[in-house]
Amino acid sequence: MKISLNEFTILFLLKLHGRAGRYVLSSLSGISEGIVRRILEELKSKEMIESGKGGSKITEKGIEVLENIFKELHLANFTRIDEFCKLLNCDGMCMTYVIRDLKLDEKNVILIRDEAIRSGAHAVLITRLNSDYKIKILGTDYFLENFNEELKEQVIEKLKPRVDDYVFIICGNTYSTILRALIRMMYYLKRRFEYILI
Repeated sequence: MKISLNEFTILFLLKLHGRAGRYVLSSLSGISEGIVRRILEELKSKEMIESGKGGSKITEKGIEVLENIFKELHLANFTRIDEFCKLLNCDGMCMTYVIRDLKLDEKNVILIRDEAIRSGAHAVLITRLNSDYKIKILGTDYFLENFNEELKEQVIEKLKPRVDDYVFIICGNTYSTILRALIRMMYYLKRRFEYILI
């Protein structure tokens, strides 16, 4: 079953934040409240969410769909680390994603990053955890710890990447913008999706 980017965004937010109402989902996602209402109705008709007093929450079926999408995106873990905004000199928020079991031609890092920027991201870092537990900033000769050792430690502690995992750091105004950027980056790498409509 394929779902739209907006449906994915709302499911993602419900998984991340638990029960939430239209206003909160609209504020977090950057999607208008009217469109959020329609998305919630669609997700409810697909039995991916339940709605009631206090808002909507994701169902087991919704979690299963999200897990399939995460698998398709090679997404092993994620968290919000806004301290990257200062390092990358951008406003908004920063999400950090561990991408596992993916072959990435490191010569294409700039092209992949440009996909995210065209999708509305403010800033993007594509990194990789080396065997010596240093986080290499791809496309450069630098490591994350050259700029901020505390951020490197946060990534290791919160996300628990494995050696050779990629860590994508994406900054933007809303979750919707950041998720769109992640999906465009992964689409550039894979060229097809089974669960997400592009």
